[in-house]
Amino acid sequence: MALLEIHTDNNLPTYEQAVILDKTQYIITLYFNPRINNGAGKWFISLADQNRNLLCAPVPVNVNWKLFNRFTDLTTLPGTIFAFDTSGQSTDPGQFDLGARVRLYYLEAGTVL
Repeated sequence: MALLEIHTDNNLPTYEQAVILDKTQYIITLYFNPRINNGAGKWFISLADQNRNLLCAPVPVNVNWKLFNRFTDLTTLPGTIFAFDTSGQSTDPGQFDLGARVRLYYLEAGTVL
């Protein structure tokens, strides 16, 4: 049981990566949409299984939210993915903030902070 940081790259507006979470491989897709949020843009995250079957369509990356926990039928992800603002201001990430000021973390199932 642990808290794991999920690597992110703010130099690319769209990318995907394979991650191992609770001993299972998932595909995370992150993309930045510059046309919303009054022109400030917004990061979104999707989750798929290792065969690229979509488990959860894009959800906004909001700081201090459990990003996929509102999807009660998503029983395949036992832990929690969340975004954390390292500046302490609880501000959602802009285009170049994800992986810098704002980090993605995975809290493994059964871990207590």
